[in-house]
Amino acid sequence: MDHQYSGEGEDRFQGSEQSATNSEASFSQRSVGESVAGQHSPESEGSDDAPSEFPERISLRHLLTLVTNNNPNVLRAFLGGESPQSNEELVQYLKRNGSISSKKVEHAFQVLPRDLFVPENQKSQAFDNYPLRVEELGFNISAPEMYAVALEHLKIEEGDRILDIGCGSGHLTCLLAFMAGGSGLVRGIELSREIAEHCRKNVELARFSRPEFAQNAAEIEIIVSNVFFLEEEIHTNAYNRVYCGATCPVAYLNDIVKLLQPGGLMICPIGDKLYVIKRKESSTDSVQYSKEAVADVRFGNLVIPSKYDILRERYRKRMSSRFQLQQPISSFESALGFQDVESLFMSSERSDISLLVLDDSNSCNETIEIPSHKFVLSARSGHFRALFQSQMKDSKNTTVHIPTEFPWSVFRECLRYIYTDKAYIDNNNCIQALECSRFYDIPEGFSYLCEEQLRKRALAAPNDVAYVLAIAHHYAYDRQLERDRP
Repeated sequence: MDHQYSGEGEDRFQGSEQSATNSEASFSQRSVGESVAGQHSPESEGSDDAPSEFPERISLRHLLTLVTNNNPNVLRAFLGGESPQSNEELVQYLKRNGSISSKKVEHAFQVLPRDLFVPENQKSQAFDNYPLRVEELGFNISAPEMYAVALEHLKIEEGDRILDIGCGSGHLTCLLAFMAGGSGLVRGIELSREIAEHCRKNVELARFSRPEFAQNAAEIEIIVSNVFFLEEEIHTNAYNRVYCGATCPVAYLNDIVKLLQPGGLMICPIGDKLYVIKRKESSTDSVQYSKEAVADVRFGNLVIPSKYDILRERYRKRMSSRFQLQQPISSFESALGFQDVESLFMSSERSDISLLVLDDSNSCNETIEIPSHKFVLSARSGHFRALFQSQMKDSKNTTVHIPTEFPWSVFRECLRYIYTDKAYIDNNNCIQALECSRFYDIPEGFSYLCEEQLRKRALAAPNDVAYVLAIAHHYAYDRQLERDRP
């Protein structure tokens, strides 16, 4: 997740940076730093270094936040230094202090301003070069300087495959995706399902509101997992670049370095130093790397599962894969040819129809308007094809209302599948997504994703088997589940 950093002027904060699970870390190259909210190793409990529930000291910025009731103007007066009021001012500030030194990083920051990823009630502080605390989700958004320094050291290239460990608000994830370009891939990983969903929404907002990002960014996948639980068959030797936003004990470093391809780069704090780690070109079968310290830091710790938990989770995933359902052959290319429709997802380019969908991301229950394309919807949905090809009055409308039983959190994944042949299905949206699939007559590959999620739930939670089988029976998907039942 995103982490905090101590802000500019290390000498002002030296000696006052300590706070349990939400400690602000110092980074002294020009001082930046981060912490992981609520992230500490279970194995460290009881040790001298283990975080306590009630810290004896808190960071100066946290103290000032409490005293000033988080008033941004008062905070700026206390903390001093420059106070950018716009994204352009922030970018120029980061260039002057040396955090941004390349045109590529500068352009990424210009395309993806920080305020896109900051909660509405904190927009007035979006361009401060300080971390922001998202209290309702319990994590911190890093200061812009931290991301700038990391991006400069990672040297992102077109087509890179990148892992962002602790994706939080999604700001760094999107910056990485934009720099990696359309042929790249970025995977963000989060422990918290709620934070992962928050990240996905911010990614979608960036695609919706920043056409240059939507047209040029790499594919982004958000994974809910502990990094040590990732399937070795999929993730080992898989990435050109890795960003790790929390301290990794030396004893576990190999487990993360092996995710890099030979020659790949990683940014990772170890102890009180921030390192650029390069996996050696000759280390295909073994993990060999060189590392260079680039700054003094204090970060929160990665959550380190026990060896038993790591082995158990990996074994569970291997067993689960034995019952993998057979995925239907995709009709994506046969329906749409080789047209570049993925870039049109939620894009106003060539849009000739708007879909009006209930926004369930907050309590306002407002309707949002999603630009869409009749030729894509007709090719991939029997419902829309019948609507647009009919001679009825509704076929000429420029807007279509989506039923309220399919709010944006559900319909978004159906629409994503229509445009990209991919979708994010989990326990929260699986059942409604199945119903949506039937209603709009979407290709059966989408139903497969929902069925696969039901199968995983049945295998992982035996107490839910009866409920899952009832749902599966309702949608005529019970044959495979009966065979897989524990």
